[in-house]
Parts: sequence; C-alpha cells; structure tokens
Amino acid sequence: MAIISSTSIIGALSLFHLSLSYFLLTSPSTIVNQSLVFILGASMQLVSPSDSFLPKDPVFRLVTLYSYNNFCNIYRCLSPNIFAQPTPPSFSVASPSTALAALILAFLGMTDLTACSLPEEISSYYWGSQAPIRCTFFFALTGYAYAFKPKGPVRGVPRQSSPWDSLNTSVVFTWGFLEMISWFWIFITLREERRELAVRRAERKRAEENRL
Repeated sequence: MAIISSTSIIGALSLFHLSLSYFLLTSPSTIVNQSLVFILGASMQLVSPSDSFLPKDPVFRLVTLYSYNNFCNIYRCLSPNIFAQPTPPSFSVASPSTALAALILAFLGMTDLTACSLPEEISSYYWGSQAPIRCTFFFALTGYAYAFKPKGPVRGVPRQSSPWDSLNTSVVFTWGFLEMISWFWIFITLREERRELAVRRAERKRAEENRL
C-alpha cells in the first residue's frame, strides 16, 4: 500500500496550481525569483546570472552567487562555450499573458480538485488515463526546453529565432520538471491502488458467493 494516496498527491498538485495562478496574476516576479527556478535554470544553462534572478534574501543570495560562480568555473574548464538564456521580461511583471496563464492554471486546479471527490472506482479509471498523458506531455516539454536551448544538444549551430524559443526558459523548465515528477509519482501510485482495488473486489465477490 502506498504511503501517500494518489488523491492526496493530486490534491496537493491542484493547490500548487492555484498558488501559481495567484502569483502569476498578482506578482509573477515572485515565481521568477524562486531559488529552485534559479538553481535548476542555472544547472541547465537556461538563466542569466543577473541580479534580477537572484533570491531576495541576502544570505541565500551570497550562497547562490558563490555556488553559481563555482559551477560556471568548473563548466568553463570542461567546455569553453557556455551560453545562458535569460528569462523573458514578461515573467517579471503582470501582463495579459501571465493573466491568461493564471486563469488556465486556476481552472485546471479547480477541475482537478473536483475530480478528486469522484468514487474510488471511477477516479481510478479517470486518473489512470490522465496520468500517463500528462506525464508524457511534461516530459516532452522539459526535454524540448533543454535540448533546443541555444547551443544545446540539438541546436548545435545558430539558426533563425522561432516562437518555440519562448519555451527555452528556466520558468518553463522548472514547471515542466516538477509536473513530470508529480504525474509519474501519481501514475506509480495508481498502479498500486488499482491492484489493491482488484483484490478487494475479488474478496467482496467471494464473500457474496459464500453468503449465497
């Protein structure tokens, strides 16, 4: 039996979506300045080490700068061509784009919370079909954000810019990475719960047959 049920994980993920929606609507810079966004983006070379992307806490700012500088020095020894893709300015202030993203995330969070209240058997079938699709989608999104960054594994030579370049940012990569891990965890948990549900159903059927 799983330590944490799939319903609890989905509920927590829905609250995470609602929290993201709130910050995207009121203060997108709060998301951009998160330490996790900065560290994941720096490790994947998806952010610029500018002051606007550093944590606001002075102690952690110093630690992050020190860690990032050490990382860059080591990486420059291994590869002299290090490139960074700055986070778009549209993420730093509230805009119509961030407001639309906030509404979509709020709608997704509320619908997922509602679906968590479905009966166990129906919920198992519903999330059993949703989890692999969402996990695959965010795996593709995360892979694209990393592979198609400037001077990435796929884009080894410069080419003309395209609308898809907006996906090669630390914010998109971090969001897709967290979603991918969460939905893979949900998928594994659902497999265990379906097995337990099948055992309980068989025991219930056997008990009814013995009663007759």
